[in-house]
Amino acid sequence: RKAITRLYDSVYVFAFYAEEIPISGGPCTVQGLPGLILGMTIPRLHTSWIATKVDVTNFDVASIKAPTGKKTYTSAEFQKYLTERMKEWEQYMEDKNQVKMMLWNALL
Repeated sequence: RKAITRLYDSVYVFAFYAEEIPISGGPCTVQGLPGLILGMTIPRLHTSWIATKVDVTNFDVASIKAPTGKKTYTSAEFQKYLTERMKEWEQYMEDKNQVKMMLWNALL
């Protein structure tokens, strides 16, 4: 199946997932679809991730458990949290725009 989303009004993300593999996960910690993400493309960043192999031998489905103790952030809360944490990094960077680029990449 194919899923499409748009971030920041102009960044399109295309994900290809398999509902037959009922694990909500994928490359680069991307998750949230009703199956395993086997391919993901962000054309604006000229970036693609494609699975080349799925090996399910010796796999115990009962061992998969949902994480506990996670804190949920809204997009605005997460951006504020990252911005505050990255302020201390600015003193070590020659190019101050580098912090903005790191924030942009984290929020994708």
